[in-house]
Amino acid sequence: PISGGKFNFTGIPFKIQLEDVNSKFVNLYMYIDTAGLIVRQQKLLPLLLDVWMSSPLKKDGVVSDVGEVIKRVNKVLLKMSISQGHSYLVIGAQMELDKLGQGLEFIRDRAYHSHFTIKELNTTITNRLSYKKPGATTILSNLFDGLY
Repeated sequence: PISGGKFNFTGIPFKIQLEDVNSKFVNLYMYIDTAGLIVRQQKLLPLLLDVWMSSPLKKDGVVSDVGEVIKRVNKVLLKMSISQGHSYLVIGAQMELDKLGQGLEFIRDRAYHSHFTIKELNTTITNRLSYKKPGATTILSNLFDGLY
């Protein structure tokens, strides 16, 4: 809540850092500690993140298909990313300042209303298994393309 032009952080149960930069854009980063996960959970985390980013949303009993979710994210966010470190996740989002409320609402919906189904899980697993690793010739060619 904003009171008298200032944010009230007393009711928020985690650390927040705000920097006031005169810009029409907002970058938001959330760091999530994963150090408490057991080994099996850590191994499954990349799969969960892939499914999470490509799943539909279910809010108030209504399931939005992935196409609708993609349209919404493209409308309110300029960029959304997830990266995984050894004991943490970073969820990042960039949005225009005038779409901050819509962007935060989308991130909240993505966090609390993602709808996981066997279909999305199977699609994600199939995509991960069918990923073709580049051969030595392709890697060498790409290196030379970058150098010359």
